[in-house]
Amino acid sequence: MRVGTGILFMTFMLLLSACSSQSSGVTDSFDEQVNEELGTDVFIPEYKEYPITSAQIVSAPTGDAKNLAVVYSKNKGTLMDEEFIDDYEKDMGSNVVYGLYDGEPWLFRITYSNVTTTISTDDTEMKNINGVNVQFSESKVNDEEIVLMFFNVEEGSYSIEFVLREGLTKDKAFGIAESIIKKTT
Repeated sequence: MRVGTGILFMTFMLLLSACSSQSSGVTDSFDEQVNEELGTDVFIPEYKEYPITSAQIVSAPTGDAKNLAVVYSKNKGTLMDEEFIDDYEKDMGSNVVYGLYDGEPWLFRITYSNVTTTISTDDTEMKNINGVNVQFSESKVNDEEIVLMFFNVEEGSYSIEFVLREGLTKDKAFGIAESIIKKTT
């Protein structure tokens, strides 16, 4: 009886690990470069159901502030050619460290900044997640629900812009924020 229960438990654990939303690999390709340029360890989650389609570092025109913007989509799409990426970097003043895939539809963008942020607006609400105050606002643009979140961590801040479509819900959006907070505080 114990052997059967043990096998059942092991099977359950293997299935559970196989269904986990976290994956690995994509961020490994740019972690070191990002951490060096931003001067700190940056946590960027990966999700099987939301592939990363681009990651780029953008420097502020003045000061030492730098941002890493990572875009997640429903489908990864095709990698854009080198000429397109070079033109994009020049136009945007950025350094693309991963992708520029043409994945659609665009679902959310996580932006890490190496400086803390202060949002002072009457349009935001506050939610405490694991001891971190997360400011958020909801709006509708072109019949699509948008949720914006902002929160500070030990070394910097995150802002996340969600477009609630393709099964991405407000609860899932807060779950993504929580997964970042758990790894960075």
